Amino acid sequence: MKKILLSVFFVLFTLSISAQKIKFEEYNLDNGLHVILHKDNSAPVVAVSVSYHVGAINEDSTKIGFTSYFERLLWNNVNNTDSIYVNNFSANNNVYNDSFINDPFVDRTYFANVMVSNKLKECLWMESERMMPAKIDTSGMEIKTKIGADTTLIETTNLGYTLFNAEVNKLLFKNHPYGFVSDVPISKISNLKLNKFVDFYNTYYVPNNAVLTIAGDFDSAEAKLWIAEYFDGIKSGKKLKKTKVSKTKGKKPFGVEEITDTIYDANINIPAIVVAYRTPKLTDKDAYVVSFIQNFLLKGTDSKMYKNIVEEEKLALQLSSFLVSGEDYGSLTFFALKNNGVEIEKLLKAIDFNIDEIKNKNIELKEYDKELNKIELMFVSKHRLMNTIAESLSNSYLFYGNTDEVNSEIKKYRAVKVEDVRRVSRKYFNKNNRVVLYYFPVMH
Repeated sequence: MKKILLSVFFVLFTLSISAQKIKFEEYNLDNGLHVILHKDNSAPVVAVSVSYHVGAINEDSTKIGFTSYFERLLWNNVNNTDSIYVNNFSANNNVYNDSFINDPFVDRTYFANVMVSNKLKECLWMESERMMPAKIDTSGMEIKTKIGADTTLIETTNLGYTLFNAEVNKLLFKNHPYGFVSDVPISKISNLKLNKFVDFYNTYYVPNNAVLTIAGDFDSAEAKLWIAEYFDGIKSGKKLKKTKVSKTKGKKPFGVEEITDTIYDANINIPAIVVAYRTPKLTDKDAYVVSFIQNFLLKGTDSKMYKNIVEEEKLALQLSSFLVSGEDYGSLTFFALKNNGVEIEKLLKAIDFNIDEIKNKNIELKEYDKELNKIELMFVSKHRLMNTIAESLSNSYLFYGNTDEVNSEIKKYRAVKVEDVRRVSRKYFNKNNRVVLYYFPVMH
């Protein structure tokens, strides 16, 4: 009887997942702006996002920090208005808005808004103003780079455990754009010629390199009229080709040897260990296997590695993981704060032991089923929110060139087999494909 009930539950659960298919409408404006519309009138809430297909992969040694600079410029300056208007619009209308770069997708610049439905028109106007050709001059460069420098200074001098990410990327992706430090000293940016900034801006921050997504409660005909009114007149940029990262001659390729380093931070009191692996690009079929492995090993307090290292062995005070996705590579990072009296090397060995376990033998079927159910539940939960639906639709078009990819995501997780977990672990989670960073307090 118990087996029958479980089977019935599984069937009903599978049907509920299948029913979560996201419906949408999409079209292009004459200037190349791609528009995606998803209607859900169940609540008077709407999400609006604009994603520019530009990020770390578009930088090189002469353009370090450009995407961070323009993310700040566009966020703080809505063409003829400024950050005061954006802040007032948000505060007066209970609007959530934010911008993202390098988190967790390194090859996009993303602006997000969530608001009550009757503010959609004003929000579309605001985003169109942001997309309008911005004024870029030396005074603007100085102001925005100063904002960037001050923000970086605050993040790196007042907060603990903020230094490791840039250091890991620099070592993990040596001689690659992903390894460049995105926030650079103001002096370096200020010394660059204005035309380099203008060329970069005119290439990537244009309608034909962007996706406008609306998800939630709105009238389609009305929204299309507003989109045409505000966005149609924005001039398109030149036709773009897919970015290819050239291999640097005479440089060591990835995967030659394990890289270890030590950094010191005056703002921390507890030593930490960071273990980061290079992983496949986000469109690779193995990327879903890596995501499955992250969920299984270390995502939440009920995951295998957390239970073993934190709860049972009591080797760490805190243990977490971060998966970053890029169009060229990804990375999976494990971060652990050591417990009092524990040797840092013992903590590293415990992390290695848990990873080696899934490399040396297949995970049990009941563990696999449990993890897949967790992933399916997370999938359903995230697509109950309009802002995450808008982001998923935008990412599907931006990175896969196919918006309906959003409805294939759960199928790709279901396609992950027990044998794939072991195969992918053995392929990517090796010492010659990782960085180990020892993170210590500054001794006073």
